Amino acid sequence: MSESAPPALEKTVSGSKLVVAMFTMAIVATSLLWFYWDLHLMPYMPLQEALASEFDDSSPRVDGGQRKMHKGTPLILRVVMRVPFDPTLPDEQTQGQIERRLERTKELAGEYTEIDRFETLEVHLYFQPKEKTLKQKTFSKSLRDKDGPGADDLSQDETSAPSPDSSEQASGETPAGQP
Repeated sequence: MSESAPPALEKTVSGSKLVVAMFTMAIVATSLLWFYWDLHLMPYMPLQEALASEFDDSSPRVDGGQRKMHKGTPLILRVVMRVPFDPTLPDEQTQGQIERRLERTKELAGEYTEIDRFETLEVHLYFQPKEKTLKQKTFSKSLRDKDGPGADDLSQDETSAPSPDSSEQASGETPAGQP
Protein backbone atom coordinates (compact mmCIF):
# COMPACT_ATOMS: atom_id res chain seq x y z
CA MET A 1 0.00 0.00 0.00
CA SER A 2 1.06 3.56 -0.60
CA GLU A 3 1.71 6.06 2.15
CA SER A 4 -0.07 9.12 0.78
CA ALA A 5 -1.71 11.81 2.83
CA PRO A 6 -5.48 11.95 2.84
CA PRO A 7 -6.89 14.51 0.39
CA ALA A 8 -8.05 16.78 3.19
CA LEU A 9 -4.44 17.33 4.40
CA GLU A 10 -2.89 18.18 0.99
CA LYS A 11 -2.27 21.88 0.33
CA THR A 12 -3.82 23.24 -2.83
CA VAL A 13 -3.88 26.70 -4.35
CA SER A 14 -7.12 27.99 -5.73
CA GLY A 15 -7.27 28.97 -9.40
CA SER A 16 -8.23 32.55 -8.63
CA LYS A 17 -5.17 33.03 -6.38
CA LEU A 18 -2.95 31.58 -9.09
CA VAL A 19 -4.39 33.97 -11.70
CA VAL A 20 -3.90 36.96 -9.36
CA ALA A 21 -0.29 35.87 -8.73
CA MET A 22 0.37 35.58 -12.48
CA PHE A 23 -1.04 39.06 -13.15
CA THR A 24 1.01 40.48 -10.29
CA MET A 25 4.18 38.93 -11.69
CA ALA A 26 3.38 40.32 -15.16
CA ILE A 27 2.81 43.83 -13.78
CA VAL A 28 6.07 43.72 -11.81
CA ALA A 29 8.03 42.48 -14.85
CA THR A 30 6.52 45.17 -17.08
CA SER A 31 7.29 47.85 -14.49
CA LEU A 32 10.92 46.73 -14.26
CA LEU A 33 11.29 46.89 -18.06
CA TRP A 34 9.70 50.33 -18.16
CA PHE A 35 12.02 51.65 -15.43
CA TYR A 36 15.06 50.18 -17.24
CA TRP A 37 13.95 51.79 -20.50
CA ASP A 38 13.21 55.11 -18.83
CA LEU A 39 16.37 55.38 -16.72
CA HIS A 40 18.95 53.71 -18.94
CA LEU A 41 17.90 54.20 -22.55
CA MET A 42 15.77 57.37 -22.62
CA PRO A 43 18.77 59.75 -22.40
CA TYR A 44 19.82 58.44 -25.84
CA MET A 45 16.38 58.49 -27.47
CA PRO A 46 16.84 61.89 -29.20
CA LEU A 47 20.03 60.62 -30.86
CA GLN A 48 18.34 57.35 -31.80
CA GLU A 49 15.43 59.22 -33.40
CA ALA A 50 17.81 61.58 -35.24
CA LEU A 51 19.77 58.62 -36.63
CA ALA A 52 16.53 56.93 -37.71
CA SER A 53 15.41 60.04 -39.60
CA GLU A 54 18.88 60.61 -41.11
CA PHE A 55 19.43 57.02 -42.28
CA ASP A 56 16.30 55.32 -43.64
CA ASP A 57 15.68 51.72 -42.49
CA SER A 58 18.71 51.80 -40.18
CA SER A 59 16.87 50.67 -37.01
CA PRO A 60 19.46 52.37 -34.78
CA ARG A 61 20.04 51.39 -31.17
CA VAL A 62 22.02 53.74 -28.93
CA ASP A 63 23.44 52.92 -25.52
CA GLY A 64 26.10 54.49 -23.37
CA GLY A 65 28.24 53.72 -20.37
CA GLN A 66 30.86 51.25 -19.25
CA ARG A 67 31.10 47.58 -19.97
CA LYS A 68 29.18 45.74 -17.27
CA MET A 69 31.95 43.42 -16.16
CA HIS A 70 34.77 45.97 -16.34
CA LYS A 71 34.12 48.83 -13.96
CA GLY A 72 36.57 51.68 -14.23
CA THR A 73 36.83 51.33 -18.02
CA PRO A 74 36.25 54.30 -20.34
CA LEU A 75 32.72 55.50 -21.01
CA ILE A 76 31.58 54.35 -24.45
CA LEU A 77 28.75 55.65 -26.62
CA ARG A 78 27.57 52.62 -28.65
CA VAL A 79 25.53 52.91 -31.83
CA VAL A 80 24.25 49.83 -33.67
CA MET A 81 22.73 50.39 -37.13
CA ARG A 82 21.58 48.40 -40.12
CA VAL A 83 23.13 49.48 -43.42
CA PRO A 84 21.99 48.74 -47.00
CA PHE A 85 25.50 47.62 -48.05
CA ASP A 86 28.06 45.05 -46.89
CA PRO A 87 30.38 46.96 -44.50
CA THR A 88 33.04 44.25 -44.70
CA LEU A 89 33.84 44.94 -48.38
CA PRO A 90 37.19 46.70 -48.88
CA ASP A 91 36.27 48.67 -52.05
CA GLU A 92 36.44 52.47 -52.20
CA GLN A 93 32.70 53.03 -52.62
CA THR A 94 31.87 51.03 -49.49
CA GLN A 95 34.62 52.69 -47.47
CA GLY A 96 33.34 56.11 -48.58
CA GLN A 97 29.80 55.23 -47.47
CA ILE A 98 31.15 54.02 -44.13
CA GLU A 99 33.19 57.20 -43.58
CA ARG A 100 30.21 59.45 -44.38
CA ARG A 101 27.98 57.45 -42.05
CA LEU A 102 30.55 57.53 -39.22
CA GLU A 103 31.14 61.27 -39.56
CA ARG A 104 27.41 62.05 -39.64
CA THR A 105 26.85 59.78 -36.64
CA LYS A 106 29.54 61.65 -34.71
CA GLU A 107 28.00 65.01 -35.68
CA LEU A 108 24.53 63.90 -34.57
CA ALA A 109 25.96 62.49 -31.32
CA GLY A 110 27.49 65.90 -30.63
CA GLU A 111 24.12 67.57 -31.19
CA TYR A 112 21.89 65.17 -29.27
CA THR A 113 24.03 63.81 -26.40
CA GLU A 114 26.57 65.08 -23.93
CA ILE A 115 29.40 63.69 -26.04
CA ASP A 116 32.07 65.20 -23.77
CA ARG A 117 31.18 62.61 -21.11
CA PHE A 118 32.32 59.76 -23.37
CA GLU A 119 35.83 58.72 -24.31
CA THR A 120 34.98 56.43 -27.23
CA LEU A 121 32.35 56.32 -29.96
CA GLU A 122 31.72 52.72 -30.97
CA VAL A 123 29.65 52.20 -34.13
CA HIS A 124 28.47 48.74 -35.16
CA LEU A 125 27.28 48.56 -38.78
CA TYR A 126 25.54 45.40 -39.93
CA PHE A 127 24.02 44.08 -43.13
CA GLN A 128 21.96 40.93 -43.49
CA PRO A 129 20.89 39.82 -46.94
CA LYS A 130 17.70 37.76 -46.85
CA GLU A 131 18.36 34.29 -45.46
CA LYS A 132 22.11 34.76 -45.73
CA THR A 133 25.01 35.45 -43.43
CA LEU A 134 25.00 38.52 -41.19
CA LYS A 135 27.90 40.83 -42.02
CA GLN A 136 28.98 43.28 -39.34
CA LYS A 137 31.87 45.62 -38.79
CA THR A 138 32.68 47.61 -35.67
CA PHE A 139 34.39 50.99 -35.64
CA SER A 140 35.77 52.67 -32.52
CA LYS A 141 36.74 56.31 -32.52
CA SER A 142 38.41 58.20 -29.67
CA LEU A 143 36.50 61.29 -28.57
CA ARG A 144 39.22 62.66 -26.27
CA ASP A 145 41.90 65.16 -27.24
CA LYS A 146 39.93 66.32 -30.26
CA ASP A 147 42.82 68.46 -31.49
CA GLY A 148 45.65 66.20 -30.39
CA PRO A 149 47.13 63.09 -31.95
CA GLY A 150 44.87 60.10 -31.99
CA ALA A 151 41.72 62.20 -32.20
CA ASP A 152 40.80 60.82 -35.57
CA ASP A 153 42.27 57.34 -35.13
CA LEU A 154 39.76 54.76 -36.20
CA SER A 155 40.07 51.14 -35.19
CA GLN A 156 38.07 48.40 -36.86
CA ASP A 157 37.08 44.95 -35.71
CA GLU A 158 35.80 42.16 -37.91
CA THR A 159 35.06 38.95 -36.04
CA SER A 160 32.02 36.75 -35.40
CA ALA A 161 28.83 38.29 -33.94
CA PRO A 162 25.69 36.44 -32.88
CA SER A 163 23.23 39.31 -33.38
CA PRO A 164 23.16 42.89 -34.64
CA ASP A 165 21.95 44.29 -31.30
CA SER A 166 24.73 42.74 -29.25
CA SER A 167 26.80 45.70 -28.10
CA GLU A 168 29.37 43.53 -26.32
CA GLN A 169 30.25 41.49 -29.42
CA ALA A 170 32.58 42.42 -32.23
CA SER A 171 31.73 42.02 -35.87
CA GLY A 172 31.91 39.62 -38.77
CA GLU A 173 29.69 36.95 -40.23
CA THR A 174 27.04 34.82 -38.58
CA PRO A 175 24.60 32.43 -40.26
CA ALA A 176 21.11 33.93 -40.50
CA GLY A 177 18.70 32.71 -37.87
CA GLN A 178 21.50 31.62 -35.53
CA PRO A 179 21.48 33.13 -32.02
